[in-house]
Amino acid sequence: MRLAFAVSDTLRHVGMPAVYAGSSYDGLSTGVSGAVVFHAPYTDASAGVYVHWMPSPALLQQVTRPEGPDPQAVALGSAAQQAMHTAIRGILTAGGWQVTDHFNSAAGEDYLKVTTAPAA
Repeated sequence: MRLAFAVSDTLRHVGMPAVYAGSSYDGLSTGVSGAVVFHAPYTDASAGVYVHWMPSPALLQQVTRPEGPDPQAVALGSAAQQAMHTAIRGILTAGGWQVTDHFNSAAGEDYLKVTTAPAA
């Protein structure tokens, strides 16, 4: 968990909105936007710290509205997701963190897995 706090601190240090959302069991990321950092407390290879970009609740509402998604909101959300994924990777890598891609097949989302802290 200490690693997750340090990842959040690194992102906030450069001015990125970042929040630690607890473990993957907690569900604390509901309604949160920005870089969401959480840890997976499993005992297999999926254990670790993850970062995922979450758009604003207003944008999500436009994408998931009952009458169908707003095409512009989908385009904006997709572009932002790709850009922020790249930015977060670059920031953490520059800060000395080891970062790998991780696809969450259950959620259908791309995350960044942070596996190694910067050398002191």
